[in-house]
Amino acid sequence: PKAIEHRTTSSKARLIVTDSVNRPKLDEVRDCPPVLTISRRNGETVPAGDQDFDQALAQRSTDFAPVMRTGGDACMMLFTSGTTGLAKGVTVPNKALMAIHMYMRYAVDLRDTDTYWNIADPGWAYGLYFGAIGPLLLGHATTLYDGPFSVDAACHVIEKYRISSLAGAPTAYRLLMAAGADAAPRIRGLLRTVSSAGEPLNPEVIRWFRETLDCPIHDHYGQ
Repeated sequence: PKAIEHRTTSSKARLIVTDSVNRPKLDEVRDCPPVLTISRRNGETVPAGDQDFDQALAQRSTDFAPVMRTGGDACMMLFTSGTTGLAKGVTVPNKALMAIHMYMRYAVDLRDTDTYWNIADPGWAYGLYFGAIGPLLLGHATTLYDGPFSVDAACHVIEKYRISSLAGAPTAYRLLMAAGADAAPRIRGLLRTVSSAGEPLNPEVIRWFRETLDCPIHDHYGQ
């Protein structure tokens, strides 16, 4: 609750959108902004004082007047991990969307024919920028998996949804490599390209993807 409180206060947030699973985290947040709660199950009621997301959306008109913004206006705010002191809010301007768009198109090389999955959690920059915002900028569908990472779960998603473009951190790729024969036959031939970011990518992983999966893995780095 203290971490959420720090972020809502620092960002001057005027609304929180959450789901019923995460809603209890707000119970002890002082001066909590108004809350829109998404009900996941039929018949589920939202807490007293909250608005029901679906009901609130249904009551809104489909007509609206766009509000024009400049490239320097804020697009979003991300908070640092708080390595030294409290987490700091970093404002990202609208013009940064151009860089995200270019990265998705030319570095990740996301193509219209790809089925895309970024393993990274959208709670950190790589998952938010290049798992959610980037695909949307290209008008491209993205894949989201709600659950802890495991080799079996990753292989299941890649198999079931025929993932051809994969992005994530080297830790996940090292786990796939360590699984060896348990993973390779399930996903060999499905992946066209793989992007890696967030940590150093060791040469053994690069060789394993090339030789065992017949797929290049590209190392992305730098803010």
